Order: sequence, then structure tokens, then C-alpha cells
Amino acid sequence: TPNIDQFFSNSIGFKNAIAPAGETYRSNLSVLTSKQSFYYDHSQIEIDKYIRSRIRNRPVENSELTRHLQRYTSIAQVFNQDGYHTINLNQGIRAGPYLHLDRGFDETRNWISKSVLLDELVDELIARIGVARHPFFLLFRPESLHPLPYYYPDSREITAISDNILYRHKPDKRLYTVRSRVGIDSAKRQTALHAIYRQQLEYVDDQLKRVFDYLRSGDLLDNTIVVLYSNH
Repeated sequence: TPNIDQFFSNSIGFKNAIAPAGETYRSNLSVLTSKQSFYYDHSQIEIDKYIRSRIRNRPVENSELTRHLQRYTSIAQVFNQDGYHTINLNQGIRAGPYLHLDRGFDETRNWISKSVLLDELVDELIARIGVARHPFFLLFRPESLHPLPYYYPDSREITAISDNILYRHKPDKRLYTVRSRVGIDSAKRQTALHAIYRQQLEYVDDQLKRVFDYLRSGDLLDNTIVVLYSNH
């Protein structure tokens, strides 16, 4: 990740950070409300069932869970109350509106599909930064590094090459999906997964460079705090 490393070379880095939870739902809830994950004592299975009912527009029976998920003030609500223009760009179901983490945002856009390429998400991010009212708080949460399969444009060079890695070209969508073969021994699978993840990291790093270059092109960096974090 040379572009990430260079951009944050003079920043404060927390190299011993501890994730608040081992699964995505409660970790995102914790990070975005500043509450320890044990405040959200419903299981991942319960939350997942609840969210998938909301996606299908089915009646949600667990109203207690609804109240619980909205119980604590979100970071966006704090910024909004302080007069910030708040923008949420979220991919997937593990944060954003389905987890009630769109609270406090003036603008929210949510992509459910993981197959939306990071290129498109970064296009939207740069466009939103360009028209945001100042001061602003923008939360950009792609799922480009969440578990397999990974998606990237068909124009991108493949660097992870192995008999244990499968590529599926989708010409109608101008993208590839990539995953490791099943039925191979654990050592080969681990090697394949590391190669795939490295390739995906390089893709993410290249796309974030576009954001960094945009921020450098004006005077935004003079009065903007940029935070790069992972929920777990």
C-alpha cells in the first residue's frame, strides 16, 4: 500500500488498536457510536435476521431490537448537531440504513451489492467532497476488502496467478470475480488467499490515491482531518 503509506507518513498511527468486536455488525455499531460492543448484547445471528427482514421489506417483529440499535447517539448525530454537513456513503448491509447507522446524516447513499466496483464508489466520493458544504463530516465505507469473492475491473492487470486461484470474467459488467479453489490442502489455500488479498489491497491503494490526489489539488488538506480505520 505505497499510496496509503505515503499519504499518512506524517500522521498519527495507532499500531496497537484493538477491534471492539470480532463480527462486523457489533463492531460497526461500537465504532460509530463510541460504545463498547457489550452494550449491543444481541447475537450476530439475531441482528443478521433482523437486517435481512428489513431488506426484504418484511415486518420486523423484534421492536425491542429496533429500539436497542437506535439507543445510543451516533458520531454523525454529534457532528450534525454541531452544524456540520454530514454525508454517508456506505456499501453493504453491515452499516448504513439497515443497521440504523444512517442517523444524523443529511445525505445517505447505500449500495447493497458488493459487486459495485470501488472505482465507481470513489467517483461518487470525490464528487460529494467537491460539493459538500463546509464544515462537513463524510463517512466513506466500502466493502472492497470484506471476504471473498473480490471484484475488480477487467482492465486491471492480474498479479495473483496460481492454479489454485479462480477468475471468472463477466464481460457484461466489465469485471472479474476472484476466489480460491476448494478441495485443496490448507497450506495451498492459505497461499492463494494471501495472494488474492494482496492483489485486492493493491487495487484499493490505487483507488485511494485518486482521493489523496484530489485532496492535495486544492486547499482541503489545510483544514481537513482524514481518518483511515478498519472496523475489525
